[in-house]
Amino acid sequence: MTKRKGPFCGAKLHQRQGTCTQPAGWGTDHVGAGACKLHGGCMPNHQAGALRVLAEGQARAELARLGVEATPVLNPLEQLARLAGEAEQWKDILRAQVAALESLTTGDGRMHGEALALERALAQCGAFCIAMARLNIDDRIVKVNQRISEAQGVMMYNVMVAVFGELGIDVTDERLRASCARQLQAVAERD
Repeated sequence: MTKRKGPFCGAKLHQRQGTCTQPAGWGTDHVGAGACKLHGGCMPNHQAGALRVLAEGQARAELARLGVEATPVLNPLEQLARLAGEAEQWKDILRAQVAALESLTTGDGRMHGEALALERALAQCGAFCIAMARLNIDDRIVKVNQRISEAQGVMMYNVMVAVFGELGIDVTDERLRASCARQLQAVAERD
């Protein structure tokens, strides 16, 4: 007897010890994810969960194929604003695809994937808008950027003072300090 390869159904067996070793989604329309038909895989909530797992797996595989890697979020406020913009673009793409459909349902009465995706995209856009409004995100982004600029200015000033000190230039001369501050301010205003 050959040993089956995963993923498995994994449901707890009631007649004996262990878990179900049928392939995930065996006997259902979501083969490869979720419970098998013997352990509730055909129930609507199991189907929805398994289809979500399959879609997430496909999305991860596509991102890997495209060479997209996760990067750390350094500024969550800017990232939220960027995500809201991307969600808006995605919603517009899906809206055009749904408009091109002859019917919102497939031949077997289920909604087209594009229509379901548009529904989710609309909900996500709404959630992003609510989050941004609650966070007063535009003002926060400006404030964060100002703090970053101020911190960079202080750092640059300290570097210049240290360099002048190493070169033997009198850093206690107030004219030097005032000139450095003016030049840094001029650069900050140009950006």
